[in-house]
Amino acid sequence: MLPALHIRQDHVVPSLRTDWTGVSAELLNTTDGRAYDFRFDGPALYLCFGLSGRRKDSVVSVDGEKATRFIEIANHFHIIPAGARFEGFSVPATAQRFVQVYLDPRSGVLHPDLDLTEIAPRLAATDANLMATARKFEAAVTAPRPLGRLYGETQGCALAIELLQWQRGQQVRQRATRGGLSPHQYNRVTGFIRTHLHEEIGLVQLARLADLTPWHFCRAFKQSTGMTPHRWVTALRIERAKELLADQRFSITDVALAVGFAGSTQFARSFRIGTGLSPTAWRQQRL
Repeated sequence: MLPALHIRQDHVVPSLRTDWTGVSAELLNTTDGRAYDFRFDGPALYLCFGLSGRRKDSVVSVDGEKATRFIEIANHFHIIPAGARFEGFSVPATAQRFVQVYLDPRSGVLHPDLDLTEIAPRLAATDANLMATARKFEAAVTAPRPLGRLYGETQGCALAIELLQWQRGQQVRQRATRGGLSPHQYNRVTGFIRTHLHEEIGLVQLARLADLTPWHFCRAFKQSTGMTPHRWVTALRIERAKELLADQRFSITDVALAVGFAGSTQFARSFRIGTGLSPTAWRQQRL
């Protein structure tokens, strides 16, 4: 688990947190007007995205410099490089909601050309694309069932790329992957997925099978299949679930667990997205 923002007062604590390999996200809500102060100086890149709310007053700084006072929270974010000291205080004017994301450049999840040490601190910044990605982390943290390592690690890679694109103001310069997976890589990876479909499958795990970095693997896999690894695995799980649903000896929960979903709620949501029907309705249509 990556280190988190430290808040000195007990009345402000993160309500939800999810940890993946090298990526963590947590939801922070404040509901009263009492002031609080905070600090972060961990080994991970820290990002704080404001989703809603306003402040009466707030001052933040990085390494004792660049002190910034700001009021509006929604659609503003802070970027704090690993090892930098971030601190400040806040006096809420309304209820506030943040999603905080931590990226560990040492985890092996990120592409080796994505040098997060070049990311400079920014306070109260704005960008529509980065805020849209932050909302995906909010959805992942608040999902009724965990979305799995593959989803979180993929989103972590995407966020790192978007950060560098935003900072550089141009496309990230990275070594191009020529073509997709080789036949050997494709067969090894997809064979593993089919064999272990009932288990949790991670991005780093798949990338190692192909002897690629996670970012190279994501790119090559999509070139070979037309889908991200997460979407491909989910689609395969739905197809396998259809086969099991035809056998009424299996309950909906049995089918969900057999194809790798955390439970019937997550399964029903994914199945409806993929087919337009609930698992129960799909089964009834085929009776």
